[in-house]
Amino acid sequence: MRTYWANTQRPVIAVHDLDPNHPDFTILVQTLQQLHFLPKDPEPVIHGSVVDILAVQNALKTLQGLMKLPVTGVLDEKTVDALNTENPILMEKIDHVQKEWQKMGPLPKHYILCNIPAFTLDVMDHGVSVLHSRVMVGKVESKTPEFSGFIYSIVFNPTWVLPHSQYKIYGPLVGTDGYYWHQGKLLQKPGPKNHLGQVKFLTRRPDAIILHSTHEPELFADPDRAYSIGCIRVQSFQDLAEQILSRDGVNGSISIILDKKIQKNVTLKHPFPVYAVYRRLWIQNGVIQYFSDVYGHDLVKKIRDFGPNHSPTVSLFQKPRIKNQKKQIH
Repeated sequence: MRTYWANTQRPVIAVHDLDPNHPDFTILVQTLQQLHFLPKDPEPVIHGSVVDILAVQNALKTLQGLMKLPVTGVLDEKTVDALNTENPILMEKIDHVQKEWQKMGPLPKHYILCNIPAFTLDVMDHGVSVLHSRVMVGKVESKTPEFSGFIYSIVFNPTWVLPHSQYKIYGPLVGTDGYYWHQGKLLQKPGPKNHLGQVKFLTRRPDAIILHSTHEPELFADPDRAYSIGCIRVQSFQDLAEQILSRDGVNGSISIILDKKIQKNVTLKHPFPVYAVYRRLWIQNGVIQYFSDVYGHDLVKKIRDFGPNHSPTVSLFQKPRIKNQKKQIH
């Protein structure tokens, strides 16, 4: 990619509509491919159907977002300039992403990787995704933090022990939808309206951030999925549970447990590593993706870097370590 950005011999693209019949359209597609904004395989984008144009528009939007241009998907003059000239801003961003990955150190063979601004989760096997799922993350007022840790157990048909911050909201609902008080705690029984859904994955984090399913699966259809109070809601929760259990030596479908509504806690013999990261610049199958700044981290960074009483930035990201942690409340 660096070589191509610096290559002054590449064809020059002119401003034009995204018309597949235009002489520059093929050059535009090839340029976006060489810059890793489109897949290398030309078949999905070269034939000029509606889907093809949308793919090119989305690639242009990714470039525009990286370059702080209006995100329109239109091949305007500034976008053409970005395609026709060497781009140090993009190189700086890619360097930053590479350094962030290096800070994480060697990764395990198997782990869960959640990218917060992408609203996605992958189960990684020797660097290859073997399960991809949409997720929901915390709302702006209850952000999902970057973290690393382990999943220690999986609970099927769980009870929800509400955090104190939710008492005012759900306390008045006691007696309905499975809410009840027990020993001074507000709980919700397992069932179709339980906010944890059918499965929760326990991490033993002191802030009680866990992974779980949801009673509102229709929200996974939304493009921006910042809806939770901090936890990570997983669309493909059943597949995730089966992936984790199979690597722990437990094979077979979990559908029987879920269908019978049995509450069952499975403690893992081998805790499963999980990473939650905040990466706006992402490379998936060799293609650059750029996601919106859902939590406004760029603005916070500017204030931190250039504001008064500035101190050096320290990454809070740590490699997973097993510790004797107190049991968390969910």
